[in-house]
Amino acid sequence: MDYLGVDAGSVDPGPYYLGSGNSFTERGAVKRDLEDALLLAIKNKTPFIIGTAGGSGSMVHVNWLRDIVKEVAAEKGLKFKLGLIYTDVDKGYIIKKIKTNKVIPLGKQLKLDENQVQKSVRLVSQIGVAPFIEMLKAGVDVIIAERACDTAIYAAPCILNGFDSGLAFHMAKIMECGALCADPAAASDVMQGYIRDTYFELRPPNPLRRCTTERVAAHTMYEQSNPYYIYEPDGVVDLRKSIYEQVDERTVRIKNSKFKESEKKTLKIEGVRSAGFRTICIGEIKDPYTILRIDELFRLALVFVHENIGGGISKEDFSVRLRKYGDTTSGTGNPAEQKRGSHAYDIRYCFLRKKHYGAD
Repeated sequence: MDYLGVDAGSVDPGPYYLGSGNSFTERGAVKRDLEDALLLAIKNKTPFIIGTAGGSGSMVHVNWLRDIVKEVAAEKGLKFKLGLIYTDVDKGYIIKKIKTNKVIPLGKQLKLDENQVQKSVRLVSQIGVAPFIEMLKAGVDVIIAERACDTAIYAAPCILNGFDSGLAFHMAKIMECGALCADPAAASDVMQGYIRDTYFELRPPNPLRRCTTERVAAHTMYEQSNPYYIYEPDGVVDLRKSIYEQVDERTVRIKNSKFKESEKKTLKIEGVRSAGFRTICIGEIKDPYTILRIDELFRLALVFVHENIGGGISKEDFSVRLRKYGDTTSGTGNPAEQKRGSHAYDIRYCFLRKKHYGAD
C-alpha cells in the first residue's frame, strides 16, 4: 500500500515562530503545494500524513493548516476523513513530572525547572509513531499532527503493516529530508522508499537525480551524534551491520538495520518564552566621505544609544547590532575617485519593538 508523507517543520528558523504562533512559510505557497499533493492523495486513495504542521507544530499551527486543507477541499469538492493530532503539553503536567524526577535533561545546560515552565508561552511534545498508527487504524485519510519526530511520519505506516521496525525507521530517517540523499541533492524535491521483508530501497522519482550508496550512507548520519545508532522516541536503530548496495544507477538497497524498543517511552518537550522585543531598521549611505568614516560612526552611534537610553532600561536588557552590507572596501582609497552610490550599509537597531522569543 502507498503512503504520502510530509515533514512540514524545522527548528532551524529559531523559536520565534513557535512563540508567536506564526508559520515561517507563506500561506499562499503552502496552499499551492498542499493542493497538488492533496488532490493526488485523495484520487489514489493514498493516506496523507503531515507532521509538525505550520513549521513549528503547536495547536495554533495545526489549526492554521487545517483551515487551509478545508479550504482546498471545499474549492475542489473533495471528501475525506481528516484526523488531527495535538501534542501541546499542560504546564501543570510538566511541573508534576519535575517534582517526581521524571524529566530527563537533554544536556547539562538544559535542566528544566518550574520557573522556566511557568514562563513558557507555549509547550509542545515530540511524538513517535504510536499516534499516527492509531489514526491509520481508524481509517483516517489525511492526518495533520503537531510536533512529531521526522521519522515517525514515514515509519508508522510501515510498522502498522508489519514490516521490520529497524528497516522502517532507517528508511524514514533518510526519506524525511527528501532528495538530500540523492545526487544532485535537493531538499525541495521528493524521495520514494520501497520496503520489503528483509530490505528497503530508495529511488528518486525525478529522473534528473539518482541515489548512490555514498550519498545514502552519508545522509544516514545527518544530524546524528553517533554514526552507529539512531535514537528515536520509540527506541534505537542499530546500524552496525547495515549493508548498502547499489541496485542500479538510481536505486540503493539497505538491509540488516536492527531496532531495539525502549523500555520507557519518552516525549521530548520544547518550550518557548518571551525574550523581549526587536526592531530592524535599514539605512543607506551613498556619500563616499561618510563611508570612509563608517566604522567610527558606528562606534559613536553605539555610544550615543547606551548613554541616552532611559525609562529604567539597563544595558543588559537590550542589544544593538550594526551591520554593514554592500561594498565593504570603504575606508581605503581617494574619496574623490569613488563613484557615488557604489557603497551602502544597513543599520539594525535590535530592541523594543517586535516580540522576540527564546527557547527553553
